[in-house]
Amino acid sequence: MGVQTIESVETLDLAEEARLLSSRPRATGARAGWQGRYARRLYLIDFLVGLCAASWALVLRFGSTGTEPYNRGYLLITAVLPLAWIACLAMNRAYEPRHLFVGTDEYARVFRSGLALTAGLAIVSFAFDLRLARGYVIIAMPLAIAVDIFARYLARQMLHRSWARGERLHRVILVGHERAVADMARRLRRERYHGLGVIGACLPPGVTRSRFVEGMPPIYGTFDGVALAVSRSDADTVVVLACPEIDGAALRRLAWQLERDEIDLTRRQFGAALAGVLGVAALGGCAATKSSSPGSASATIFDSSVVHDITMTFDDTAYDAMIAAYLKDESKGWIEATVTVDGVTYEKAGLRLKGNSSLRGLTASSSSSTTTSSSSAAATNDQRQGGGGPGGNSISADDPQDLPWLIRLDKYVDGQAHQGYTEFVVRSNNSESALNEAVALELLGKAGLATEKSFSTRLRVNGGDQVLRLVVENPGDKWMADNFDGDGILYKAEANGDYSYRGEDAAGYEDVFDQESGDSDDLTPLIAFLKFINESDDATFGSDLSTKLDVDAFAKYLAFQELVQNSDDIDGPGNNSYLRYTSGTGIFTVVSWDLNLAFGGMGGGGGMPGGGAQGGGDQGGGAQGGGFPGTAPSGAPANGGTAPGGDGKRGGGFGGRSNILVTRFQANTTFAAAYTKAQTDLKAALYTSGTAKSILDTRAAVLTSQASDLISADTVSSEVSKIESVVTA
Repeated sequence: MGVQTIESVETLDLAEEARLLSSRPRATGARAGWQGRYARRLYLIDFLVGLCAASWALVLRFGSTGTEPYNRGYLLITAVLPLAWIACLAMNRAYEPRHLFVGTDEYARVFRSGLALTAGLAIVSFAFDLRLARGYVIIAMPLAIAVDIFARYLARQMLHRSWARGERLHRVILVGHERAVADMARRLRRERYHGLGVIGACLPPGVTRSRFVEGMPPIYGTFDGVALAVSRSDADTVVVLACPEIDGAALRRLAWQLERDEIDLTRRQFGAALAGVLGVAALGGCAATKSSSPGSASATIFDSSVVHDITMTFDDTAYDAMIAAYLKDESKGWIEATVTVDGVTYEKAGLRLKGNSSLRGLTASSSSSTTTSSSSAAATNDQRQGGGGPGGNSISADDPQDLPWLIRLDKYVDGQAHQGYTEFVVRSNNSESALNEAVALELLGKAGLATEKSFSTRLRVNGGDQVLRLVVENPGDKWMADNFDGDGILYKAEANGDYSYRGEDAAGYEDVFDQESGDSDDLTPLIAFLKFINESDDATFGSDLSTKLDVDAFAKYLAFQELVQNSDDIDGPGNNSYLRYTSGTGIFTVVSWDLNLAFGGMGGGGGMPGGGAQGGGDQGGGAQGGGFPGTAPSGAPANGGTAPGGDGKRGGGFGGRSNILVTRFQANTTFAAAYTKAQTDLKAALYTSGTAKSILDTRAAVLTSQASDLISADTVSSEVSKIESVVTA
């Protein structure tokens, strides 16, 4: 049976789906079920709170220690006050589901109800000359407000615990494109504490059937059939993901349709739990608003179907000082900046330069008194590859929009994050589109390996012109939690380092590995691992490596790097890799990083020495016919095993370096066989299947439709062709 590509999958007849849907019996009562019971519970809570507050006020104001005689009229007031309290809460809509369950709106309405009732009592007392004791009111109303807010908080916590158990969830219809819907459905199934249970989706016409998309919920119809889907499924929430088809006008039409079907459409703030973390707009029984333009605040930040928008503003003097420090000794200091991401502004964010070979050739700005070039500093590391800004050109501090940046939102403000993310890497690439890295990163995830999410963005710096850049997730604590189970430590291999064993003193690894996760440094597991791969004999290495390293993932990692022709990986000139240590198992995993030279580096002038390899060209003696990467390191210890020679080995591409782990891994016949098999499997799964071609076409279409003012269609087409020559060969 032939391999089924996404193009060959039968598409849905969504008109027929809608017809079948309309013939089904209408679901009733599900929306009013648990929400109605919750509201009735609040009525009871509020009545008891009002009664207790009034009773305590009566006792404290007119009790045995009181100075005024007891007035029986206050018994009537004490009995009526709980009912007045409930009526005031109802008039302030404190029982409507749209204001309950999450956020602070519910508590604000309780507070306003207390103020309104206090004012009402004062007015009635004055109008009818009731001479209501102020002490009674001063005790009763603040007590009612405080206790009621606390009681409602406890009720909400009980509800949230039931959400975590998968109970009492909102019934959600997702609206958006296929991949975004599947991703959101998986996330909401995994993160039940949001209280959203996905029951179906509405997609644009022409999508593939749900069974061929991992995580896709049942499909109810098109964007035009959302109201019908809500009605027939008895959904109480519609979550609209960022998509250009649903602009402001379409959103208003949807609101009118839902209102005609008696689906309440009002604003509800999900706060950091949903709108901030997931970046969605929810419509229906509990709704938030959605902006009409791509790259708006409603867009999920790593939604690659949208060209996003980032603006950075900083002080020129601080910037010049940062550049001068880097040109002097390659130090990368932080500066304070204002960063706006898709319309959301973050003050006091941190910025610093990011990269090594990508900063080679950096020159100071013309306005700076510093005239030193980084070329002399870069020359001290003759193994570095040429770098440069987008398009492979040399870079100047006069053009900060072309520099590689690390954005850290919480550098100076604790807890500051955009949709749960605190760090973003603005990547350099020697192509204008950066499609090579974007496609490679997505393929890495399809291969079953830990990857970094990415998106294209318009970048504007200090009011300058916008440029097209690729932004990549920076591996750290959040990234580890999203990609690995259990506790662990993440180590980054530094460009000037290697995988050699340098003794037990952690100080010896100061510029070799950097710990990227955790609050305190712990290099003990790393040092033990480096000692093993450097000093164990061949037999021990072969038998025990699987107890210290995920060998299957490593074989797949090496095969993937060859498949995408990345010459700058673990044994490339940049020493690009992370090591993730899993505390519970003691196993390390090699993680890919820096794929801007994937697919031959796109042949950019500055990025690949000598012009780089084009298309399917050989990357520095890359493996042929299943051959293995790597060459033996010089000076390998005598008891470290026989250094392999022979054909079919790579030294990390032009200017590459050997890596002891790669070298010894390839010398073992069992591990070499795993690598060869991984090459065959990945080529079939990613290339032959058409997966890579589909990803490439999708990414390219986003650029041509949303960034045509920043990159020409001809340029996109040319760069697509270069990648196609590899993935369709």
